[in-house]
Amino acid sequence: MQRVQFGQELESVIATQRSSGHLSDVPYLVSEIITWLENFGLEEKGVFKLNGTTGNVNAIKSAFEQGTWRSANYRTAEDTHNMVAVLKIFLRQLPNALIPAALYTLVLQAMKHSTDANQVLDLRILVHLLPKGHKDTLLYLLNFLHRLLSKKDKTNMDAKALAASISTTIIRPTPSNPTDKEIYIEHDTYGVNLAAQRLIEEAPFLNKQIPHPTLPLTSARSSCIQAKALYPYAGGQWLLALTKDEIVTVIDIKNEEGWLRGQNARKEDGYFPTSYVQLAALPATPANVPRLPLPPCTQATPASADDEDDDEDSKHGLKTMKRSIRQMQQQLSVSSFNVPSPVLSHPPALPDDLSSSSSPAALPPPPVDDLPPPPPLDASFELPPLPNDIPPLPVDYGDLPP
Repeated sequence: MQRVQFGQELESVIATQRSSGHLSDVPYLVSEIITWLENFGLEEKGVFKLNGTTGNVNAIKSAFEQGTWRSANYRTAEDTHNMVAVLKIFLRQLPNALIPAALYTLVLQAMKHSTDANQVLDLRILVHLLPKGHKDTLLYLLNFLHRLLSKKDKTNMDAKALAASISTTIIRPTPSNPTDKEIYIEHDTYGVNLAAQRLIEEAPFLNKQIPHPTLPLTSARSSCIQAKALYPYAGGQWLLALTKDEIVTVIDIKNEEGWLRGQNARKEDGYFPTSYVQLAALPATPANVPRLPLPPCTQATPASADDEDDDEDSKHGLKTMKRSIRQMQQQLSVSSFNVPSPVLSHPPALPDDLSSSSSPAALPPPPVDDLPPPPPLDASFELPPLPNDIPPLPVDYGDLPP
């Protein structure tokens, strides 16, 4: 039987279980508990919300650690909550969450889109740029939670309730054991819960099983995700040329791994290899810096003549926000997250949800051979300085509670 490691990096857990014959990229404990819940816990009231019994939870955890776990030993309703508790403990003790801390600010920024479709498309890009073990485990969990929604009349757990119970388990602002170089980021409960809700509701689309009915398919769509080119890329028909250190906006990801679709500052649109870029995260907000609401992803609208006649309080508030942004920009550096370099054995085909009369039928394999190693995880680049005359930022509070 498999012995499960708690508190280890996910890659280490998967490598260990592969050496003992379990070849999945989903941890053994995760697949075993979700299989058990599929069989015995789908209709339990308050599943993923109610706590288990400490003694029984510890007993199940020890059984996994010692390799004595047998699903047949557990059949009661109380076992459902104990199983969920062990699953949460395993995921919470991962040094890096399923969605790593380096992507935390990008996840929150994606939630500032004005449309659900743009929120979900940004999330799909981020999910499929995760390391394989993180991506496969996250999608495996999300698919189960999506199926659980069909039993919400019996479990009393809709998407919002499930998201609130699992969000901080899969999305954390800092690693479990941050180094001295990593800053502590203030946790945004509302933004993280909303992101988890979207992930659960749209799991089949995120897993590329179905197209999204309202997805904007043109390059004009708004995106909060930017990438920095690590190497020059010549481009070509349907392909976007890159210069080293160029910043491009990522607007979509192909069904097959290895290609992103993006737009540069000159509004040129095309595909480029995932292995040639590095995601660029927004500056993170440490706990000792006053936190401002993230502006929506849409471009700021210049102030009109009527806006200039607003009362003095509004002008003072805008000046305060400008000053705070400048202070934050001076104090914080831009974090980065290395994108894995996938190797394809065949040319990827354009997915159905991106096909059009003007799109290519196929792209060549992404050039991933003989590339120099990517920079370390703490590599960063400077954001351009803010102009002296900043137009008002339209802050969209959405459904934030008062």
